[in-house]
Amino acid sequence: QKDMDATSMHAISETSGGTFSFIEAEGVIQDAFAQCIGGLLSVVVRELRVGVECVHPSLQLSSIKAGSYHTSVTPDARTGFIDVGDLYAEEERDFLVNINIPINGSGDEVSLFKVRCVYRDPITKELVKCGEADEVKIQRPEIARQVVVCMEVDRQRNRLRAAEAMVEARAAAERGDLTSAVAVLESCRRALSETVSARAGDRPCVALGAELKEMQERMANRRI
Repeated sequence: QKDMDATSMHAISETSGGTFSFIEAEGVIQDAFAQCIGGLLSVVVRELRVGVECVHPSLQLSSIKAGSYHTSVTPDARTGFIDVGDLYAEEERDFLVNINIPINGSGDEVSLFKVRCVYRDPITKELVKCGEADEVKIQRPEIARQVVVCMEVDRQRNRLRAAEAMVEARAAAERGDLTSAVAVLESCRRALSETVSARAGDRPCVALGAELKEMQERMANRRI
């Protein structure tokens, strides 16, 4: 299209997380797609391992939720690791780290933990340590004012809560205890409805609630 605004198209692609390519003829469309897909299928990181280390002396890791990835926590619960393995270009992974934070009346800023990672370069085969570790901190004021909850973290917590409830409900149903299965799903639905994501009308949270309700109704019908 000759009247195309390349600047606007680039801006749209950057905002949406996509890419923009100008194709002059139909014959090169296949090559353009091949270059794009080839980049997505290129392994850019091998043997990635993410480490989480508590900074404050009174902190301990409660759990690390990483799906099917192998995780480990040291006996003192101060350091944990996630073995991610290989990653492709533009690939992202979300992990949820739960920590026990004791009461602190100092009103100061508290350093929670540091995140480090090491991986093998697929070209040079050498181990690469990422630069300075990212440190996570929180404010501990004596009087809490407005509480801001990260929507993405809340969304991940809801997803894990729903998945665990579904597993527990299925296990109860397989034992023939449909009453307990329905109760587990109902309890999870109530908990989700009270989260920040649900109150904001977050689509993934709404979808989780609908899936839990559908599963609950199926088990209730089987019980009848």
